[in-house]
Amino acid sequence: MISVKELMKLIRYKTKDNNAVQFSDYDIIQALNECIRYVNQYYALANSDFLEKAVHIREDTINAQIDADNVANNTSVPHIDMRMTGINLPDDFIDIVAIERTWNRVQLEPCQSIRDPLPHQYKIVGGKLYAGVKDLDMVYNAAIAGVKTETDNVNIPDIFKDALCKISCTILANNPNGDTMAQAVEDVLSNIVPRRKYTNAHRQMPFYC
Repeated sequence: MISVKELMKLIRYKTKDNNAVQFSDYDIIQALNECIRYVNQYYALANSDFLEKAVHIREDTINAQIDADNVANNTSVPHIDMRMTGINLPDDFIDIVAIERTWNRVQLEPCQSIRDPLPHQYKIVGGKLYAGVKDLDMVYNAAIAGVKTETDNVNIPDIFKDALCKISCTILANNPNGDTMAQAVEDVLSNIVPRRKYTNAHRQMPFYC
């Protein structure tokens, strides 16, 4: 993780604004958040596994937690049904990489949004995941979260510190157009976590031992 306070100091040093004359803290945090969005977009579109995250989803486990919360809070939240009601996607969700049935590791296929998924299918509609099975593993691209104050941290390895600084400085200095910014981001990030090799090769899911 990289602290925002550390990044702000580095950005001020690189922009020769150690006395905070040119840019306010708010300006730098907004530039840093724009930078994080560019990083998310770059790796999501570059066919890289850098943002990938795996979660296990089981209908009866979720419903057991709903029951416990209902008792604790004196509420009556209904159970979820993977096929009919679906479940909310994670807050950091960008896009799907793959979904597997847990018990036999068969990958599910997407179905049309107007149809209920069959046992070998899933669909994503309205920010929810629907599936024809009740026990599955999902791999998805997860966004790096933005920041609000200098006490926050960017959940990214320390090796990205200079890259985040450079992109943020570019945003602060030039306010470039989309094409220029996209090229600047690629120039900075492409050598840190390369695009995945062998993009047409079958990828083993990360749940195997």
